[in-house]
Amino acid sequence: MGERAELRGEIKRAVLFIEDNTADVEYVRALLAGTAYVVTAAQTLADAEQCLREKDFNVVMLDLHLPDSAPLDAVGRVLRFVGCAPVVALTQLGDSLAYECLHAGLQDFIPKAGLTSAHLVRALDHAIVRARGAEMARRLELAERRATLGSIASYVAHEIRNQCSLLLAGSESMADSLVALRIEHSDEREGAIENAASTLEECQRTIGRIATIVEQLQVLGAAKGRDVAARADVASLVERTIATMRNRLRQSALLSLDLQPCSPAAIDEHRLAQVLVNLLRNAAEATEGDPMKQRITICLSETREHVVLEISDTGRGIAPEDQPHVFRPFFSTKTNGTGVGLAVSAEIIAAAEGDLTVASKLGVGTTFTVKLPRAAAPLRPKAPAAAPSDKGRLRILMIDDDARLLGALSLLVRGRHDVVEATSGAEALQLLSRDCRFDIILCDLMMPGMDGGAVYAAVARQYPSLAPRFALLTGGAFTTNAQAIIESGDVVVLTKPCSRSDLLATIHRLASASCSTLAAP
Repeated sequence: MGERAELRGEIKRAVLFIEDNTADVEYVRALLAGTAYVVTAAQTLADAEQCLREKDFNVVMLDLHLPDSAPLDAVGRVLRFVGCAPVVALTQLGDSLAYECLHAGLQDFIPKAGLTSAHLVRALDHAIVRARGAEMARRLELAERRATLGSIASYVAHEIRNQCSLLLAGSESMADSLVALRIEHSDEREGAIENAASTLEECQRTIGRIATIVEQLQVLGAAKGRDVAARADVASLVERTIATMRNRLRQSALLSLDLQPCSPAAIDEHRLAQVLVNLLRNAAEATEGDPMKQRITICLSETREHVVLEISDTGRGIAPEDQPHVFRPFFSTKTNGTGVGLAVSAEIIAAAEGDLTVASKLGVGTTFTVKLPRAAAPLRPKAPAAAPSDKGRLRILMIDDDARLLGALSLLVRGRHDVVEATSGAEALQLLSRDCRFDIILCDLMMPGMDGGAVYAAVARQYPSLAPRFALLTGGAFTTNAQAIIESGDVVVLTKPCSRSDLLATIHRLASASCSTLAAP
């Protein structure tokens, strides 16, 4: 089978054979000579890890009795690097360890006794086919899960964000009222006013936490393909993330860093930061007892095509029966866990065409390995955006089908700008037909009847000079058309819940499109 493949001129298949017995290595080389398989040998697990960092292999053959590692540990360490490639063991007949290693992630074992070239080639071919089938099944399951979760998450996010926007706008307006009361009333009421202000600040922080959870939820099912222009300096990002979490990490364990100089990874930096925070938080929560006796280790290295980041802890570990499920949405072994963090992290890494894997042993600890493609050469930097102009008081058309939210958002900006409200796309277009002299249009995306995308299209067609000053407010896009308008990049998008500062920043950004008040076309 392998010989015929070579005769047809097919691409060679790279085999990493981890074996400390030179005679066995030469025997396998002889068996595979003239086939589609090319053997690279490593005598120790340390040598093998270096090979896996430098090159991608189609299949890995492993001797279970290596001088520098126990069998189960060897399987786990190899699996961190191989991605989708199968790992098989070449063993003596009846080696009971092989069966134990199957449960640890080994795909198959090949008995040495009576091994022929045809048998070995067939075993390797089948291992690769099974691995590809398993990967296709995994991707299919992931795609189906994304489709289902994407629909649910977008709808739920839209509803929750709308309510959060209403709460945030109301709390900011109340905070303004408290400032006025603090000025007007005597010192004897100052304590009550301060307590009320403190409560409102906590409410606003809570709304922010809810928004963060919703944002994470939306990643499930919404991850897109790899952005070839994305670049992340992983070492710098690790250091910055640790700086923000240092106090939390110090309370849990000692921190060790081994960050080798690496090429940038092909992933959005903000998305990777989200993964880092999730993994470091998990590591901190997994450690128990005296922080001086626990350790969190972060290692960064690169292969010829990938950047590899490992985050290890000496915590309680994950039970073998739980490990296959840790990346499933809403699965958690923690009492207060949401089961979202690792699922989101897996989605982010998969969208960047990378791999996120876990290796763990109860009572020993856990290692999460992130493997990402190296970034392409940087694109020419874009010219800096022009600074927004300050036009003073602007005339704004604000459109939202939720009258309560519309009123609350209007209240946030009325002190600085003039606002005209419309509760539907049709009403907004009627207002524009009578008087289109608006500086800014802020429109909800998901509305019954005419949605924000349709309103934008009508404005761009009938009042083209207003199109650059149009922004969509969205709590989540759960229709194909709504997702398309967001992904097009043609219109500014502001995510709910939005604070006063968010609204004003967007208004000033839109105002920079021109320095003069728009007149009727």
